Amino acid sequence: MVKQVSLADACILIMGQSPSSDSYNKEHKGLPFFQGNADFGKVSPIAKTWCTNPKKVAEKGDILLSVRAPIGAVNLASEQCCIGRGLAAVRPKSDGIRRNYLKHLLLACRPKLEHLGTGSTFKAIGKKSLSEFSVPLYRIEEQKQIEQRFELIFECVSIQNEVLVRFDELVKSRFIGMFGDPVGNTRGLPVYSVEELAASEKNAMKAGPFGSALKKSFYVESGYKIYGQEQVISGDQSYGDYYISEEKYEQLKSCRVKPRDVLISLVGTVGKVLILKEGCKPGIINPRLVKITFDESKILPEYFAAAFALESIRSMLLDGAHGQTMDVLNLGMIKKLSLPIPPIEQQMEYLAFVQQIDKLEFAYQWDAIHSKKWIRISPSNRTGAHNPER
Repeated sequence: MVKQVSLADACILIMGQSPSSDSYNKEHKGLPFFQGNADFGKVSPIAKTWCTNPKKVAEKGDILLSVRAPIGAVNLASEQCCIGRGLAAVRPKSDGIRRNYLKHLLLACRPKLEHLGTGSTFKAIGKKSLSEFSVPLYRIEEQKQIEQRFELIFECVSIQNEVLVRFDELVKSRFIGMFGDPVGNTRGLPVYSVEELAASEKNAMKAGPFGSALKKSFYVESGYKIYGQEQVISGDQSYGDYYISEEKYEQLKSCRVKPRDVLISLVGTVGKVLILKEGCKPGIINPRLVKITFDESKILPEYFAAAFALESIRSMLLDGAHGQTMDVLNLGMIKKLSLPIPPIEQQMEYLAFVQQIDKLEFAYQWDAIHSKKWIRISPSNRTGAHNPER
């Protein structure tokens, strides 16, 4: 037997609020402060900042739900903590709903929660929408059975993903072996700014339109696709269902995208990259992305994506991307980024190696799926290019 209840009826909801920035510190004074999804780990968030004057507090064991950019990610609070505007704490009101059941339920409902998000600069879900969100409430024994099934699935996923992480580490190791660390330029390669590597065409580097130019009231049921963080973070250019009319598409033509363009996320989960493939739907980027059309006589998008994914590059960029409530990149920062650039022939040699690893990875996944041992939740996205065969 199952009944539908609102999340507010079943749980206590605590919407995060950012404390004053003068209460932040790195000296472990006060409570750990988690701003949003960018602080999440595999199970629980990882503290980078502490706060001596918290506004909203989550307790140990609370479910932490990302309510902004992107919506729907879930972690568990491993200790009492301060939560910022990017998070909500969800706490079952009674023994009638189990925490782990609720955790898996919220994860399963992520697409629905994302769809409820509003906002032109970045999507967020408010307390009213979250409170009214309907969830199925099974009997306790059934909740336990559902928990057990999902825990087994996630254990299998975790083991499989650990193997796939090793593939990615191999690819990154090959990059360093061929080209050295791009920050130190240990191989003495010619260095160019990203702006110098962009194509000469108009709007080759472009941030998404200002918020007022792309309000949610402009969205239509079908038409020209709006590319946002959901596509970049998932590594899937087909994901999402936001569209604008042909008239609005013409008005925002400077933000149009095409195959081989590189999309970069700017807010929250910053620095993720997606290379659009042939067959991508005509559309534009939203304000949370930058798009770059590269001069492929100088640099392949796949080489840029691989360099951009290295920890040394990410650390250098993120040093300048820390905001009061979340990490933020901008077009100017990306334009100024300098990269050592090997000859195109060497870039193609590296890409051929990556493609061979991709084949091995695909063969591994195929064998895993058909032996019914593992389940993979999301595709690998090592070069930022979505592979529909995975």
